Amino acid sequence: MNSLVRFFFRPAEGPVCIILIRLAAGLIFLTQGILKFTDPNMGVVRFARIGFPFPYCSAHLVGTFEIACGLLVLVGVWTR
Repeated sequence: MNSLVRFFFRPAEGPVCIILIRLAAGLIFLTQGILKFTDPNMGVVRFARIGFPFPYCSAHLVGTFEIACGLLVLVGVWTR
C-alpha cells in the first residue's frame, strides 16, 4: 500500500518554483471549472455561442473535468 501511495503522491523534488507553478495551474483550472457552473456567460452561453452541440451538457462536463483535474494538480497526483 505504501508503494502505491508513493506512486501517486510523490514528494515534490526540485526548486520551490515547481510547487508554485503547480499551485498556479491547479488554481486556474479549479476556478475556471467553478465559473462554468456559476457564470452563464462563461458556461452555457459561451458554449452555445461557439456552436457546441448540447451546450448545457458540454459546459457542465467541461466544468466538472476542470474542477477534478485542478484538484488533482493541487494535491499532486501524477504531477511528476
